[in-house]
Amino acid sequence: MNCTFFGHKNAPEELKKELEQKILFLIKHHIIENFYVGNQGHFDYLVQEVLSEMKIDYSIVLSSLNEYIHSNDQDKTIYPEGLEKGLPRFAICRRNEWMIKNSDVAIVYMKYKSSNCAKWVEKAQKRGLCIINLAE
Repeated sequence: MNCTFFGHKNAPEELKKELEQKILFLIKHHIIENFYVGNQGHFDYLVQEVLSEMKIDYSIVLSSLNEYIHSNDQDKTIYPEGLEKGLPRFAICRRNEWMIKNSDVAIVYMKYKSSNCAKWVEKAQKRGLCIINLAE
């Protein structure tokens, strides 16, 4: 099983503890083989920080080859085949679609139902992913 993450770019630091608890729960009760995290917004950076501190292997899924990595984990980046196709302005959308398609569980921070994050959570639900919302 694979886990991905979606959240608002302005996610608060206080999420770190609950994020750690949910990740530990998934590891303990499910067989999570891979953790996929994006590289835009504060929620993604919190996830990267928590996974690094927990010494859990994960992949930063890039939306473009020239994307700047904000963490020290350059060696954890992947650029899935096929994302180079299409217009650059849709790169993040293609990356998010890839993460949904290749995951079984999504840990999200979705506080606003009319947000871009909500759109991706809805797509993940339609695909059948188990959703764990840290904002609830």
